[in-house]
Amino acid sequence: MLEWYLIKKNDDWKGQGKKAKDILQEGFKHNDPKIMFLLLPLFALILKNHKLYVEHIIYAIYLHCYLFLFLKVTILIGLILPNSLSGIVDVINAVITFTIIWCIYRSLRVVYNRNRWRTVSKMVGLSIIYTFVFKLSFFIILIITAVTTV
Repeated sequence: MLEWYLIKKNDDWKGQGKKAKDILQEGFKHNDPKIMFLLLPLFALILKNHKLYVEHIIYAIYLHCYLFLFLKVTILIGLILPNSLSGIVDVINAVITFTIIWCIYRSLRVVYNRNRWRTVSKMVGLSIIYTFVFKLSFFIILIITAVTTV
């Protein structure tokens, strides 16, 4: 049914002189922040244990803000340095990635007061579940974008 709808929409857009790809990309950019809005409470729910849910929400907001800050730094470094220094950019990206992983490990260890191996196993489990939830959220937003784009 969704495929039929998209074919019909594509024909309508062609009749108006618009490309379906451009319309969907613009609509997705508009709906993209909704993924984070959806992921924060889901991430807190994944973290749920003996603590209050509000504590997990606060930690999820802290962690996402930290990641966005570091990812912004990575993007800025890539924009500032010329393409001829791509090897240096790769090293900087590797250092930033290691720093992000280390800080997530330390924050999980401090916030949840677990030993090293329990924290590592929690990180692995969280990353697998979070990747699945992220892809599912991405797919849901993509469908919403395809259906609601006029």
